[in-house]
Amino acid sequence: MINCQNEMHYGVLMKNFFVFIREIIPEKNCSFVFIILLLCLSSSAAAKEEDSEKLKKDYFLSQSLNLGKKPVQSAVFSPNDQQAVILSGSSSLEIFRIQNGKRLRVISSHEHKAISLVLHAGGKLAVTGGQDDTVRIWSTDQATAQAVMRGHLSAVSALALNAGGGILASGSLDGTVILWNMKEHELLKSTKVISSSSIKSLAFHPNGRILAIGGEDGSLQFRSIPEMKLITTLSGHKKSIDDLEFNPRGDLFVSGSEDGNLIIWDWKVKKQRFKINFEDAVSTISINPKLEEIIVGTEGGRLETWSLAKGTLLHQITESGPLVSSAGYDRNGRRIISALEDGTVQIWENGVSLHLKTLKGHGRIVETLDFSSNNRFLISSSSDKSVRIWDLKTNETVHNFDIGNHRVQDLRFAPGDQSFATAGADSSVIIWDAKDGSRIRNLKFHKGKINALSFHPQDSVLLSGGSDRQWVIWDLESGKPLLSSKGHTSQILAVSISPDGRRFATAGGDLSIKIWEYPQGEELGKLIGHKKPVTTLAFSPDGKLLASGSQDNQIFLWRLEPEISKTPFLKLDGHDFIVNQVFFSKTGKALISISKDKTMRLWEVKSGKMLRIL
Repeated sequence: MINCQNEMHYGVLMKNFFVFIREIIPEKNCSFVFIILLLCLSSSAAAKEEDSEKLKKDYFLSQSLNLGKKPVQSAVFSPNDQQAVILSGSSSLEIFRIQNGKRLRVISSHEHKAISLVLHAGGKLAVTGGQDDTVRIWSTDQATAQAVMRGHLSAVSALALNAGGGILASGSLDGTVILWNMKEHELLKSTKVISSSSIKSLAFHPNGRILAIGGEDGSLQFRSIPEMKLITTLSGHKKSIDDLEFNPRGDLFVSGSEDGNLIIWDWKVKKQRFKINFEDAVSTISINPKLEEIIVGTEGGRLETWSLAKGTLLHQITESGPLVSSAGYDRNGRRIISALEDGTVQIWENGVSLHLKTLKGHGRIVETLDFSSNNRFLISSSSDKSVRIWDLKTNETVHNFDIGNHRVQDLRFAPGDQSFATAGADSSVIIWDAKDGSRIRNLKFHKGKINALSFHPQDSVLLSGGSDRQWVIWDLESGKPLLSSKGHTSQILAVSISPDGRRFATAGGDLSIKIWEYPQGEELGKLIGHKKPVTTLAFSPDGKLLASGSQDNQIFLWRLEPEISKTPFLKLDGHDFIVNQVFFSKTGKALISISKDKTMRLWEVKSGKMLRIL
């Protein structure tokens, strides 16, 4: 179980030390690694100095959209940056709301079989080039094409719009470029620019009077608009030029090629300024509209930003992975959208980076975790029959306890961190001394495995919930049950005591959440809404809200005051698999959720808005 006791400032920075788990991954030597994300920004000068190397402006993943197994061909931000327009592997246009990752609509291209995409500056129109040799104009809120423009004799592989959006250039596999009037949907000029190769990329100069053309044969030529007369050619690539672009001022030009080279050209003198060699083919590039930097994606999955002024690496966002088929900035240059060959679209934001800590020690899978009240220590249990306590400042194990056949289902530090409790599959709750690992008490009452624990914040009391459908309140001084109840019709999977200690909540396999009065054990309310077993519960710091997570992949927020609500006031959608854990920030303004989809998500409690993926 993971506890958060420090304030979160809307997920952008931590004012105090704050730790949480990213995922647990196996290594080849069968040791297991904790990937711990530290977001630090101490108010003290010493802590600021210590963390200055850890915290820097970097890109973090804020949204990930899974469109299936087919490669995503292209993805772009809408002009207002609120939506993502995606050309999927099935050649359909898919529109997503970026804030919550919800698919708004799907526009099928049918026999058109779109393979290229450009979005009109107005935001309402998308243009696609297809394998049926046509160019089609779509309204992003309608299912049928507004116009079908014919003129090509082979598949349309590249598209570009001039700055005003009045002229469209399309290039095809037979080496032809056509200029179109976007308003009238008329062909202006068709020119065979490459005799024995195909068009791979197109880009207009910001002044609209020059068109850059990249060929599969590595040729790079520039032609006048609208005459399409050859102005000049540039040599530097040996293989297909898959992407090219002018910077907003028009004094620099960038080309990326399958030969692994990215070339930054000085357009005024028509010479190379920088030539950067990558280990694999450059598949996509995009220039930041506000900064002197460029995003570069490769066939080997590298996604990096580079300085246009110095030709130096700025950020390595991903080092390897699926082929990056397209990448681009939003209008403010703060976010990047990338389309991947594995069917994923990712959105990256520029902000405070996450510092990773790796702790090695357990011989088998790590099953449960908890943090000490001051976040200095981490306790973990593993299927290797051990419990370890880690010092997060030194990354070292300070205690390693053999727990024998007591298979741990949950564990918690007690208030004060001098002891800890484990819930076992052997029907027992054991209280342990955190210094020497000795058993203080063995609490037996449940019939079946015990799934969840929660300490009372003031009293020497522990709450447990088990597969026998019972919750039990234990007196830790005597080791005896104070109260118990079979309050559910299926096993209890989650328990939580409110911060003021006046109430507690239980939930489990019967899909219900029950609120109880402490210490009487009187049922105060029953919350129904989840469609699958409820796996986690958390009270807000003021005790007025309850968060629940479930095997239905959803998170619900419930009001408990001025009266207990019968329905959730917010439903947080975004996870693709079971929600394992939820917890509030110190102020209650933010919520963290951890899921078996291997992501953590940060939510604003007031609006339900997802702030980022961690």
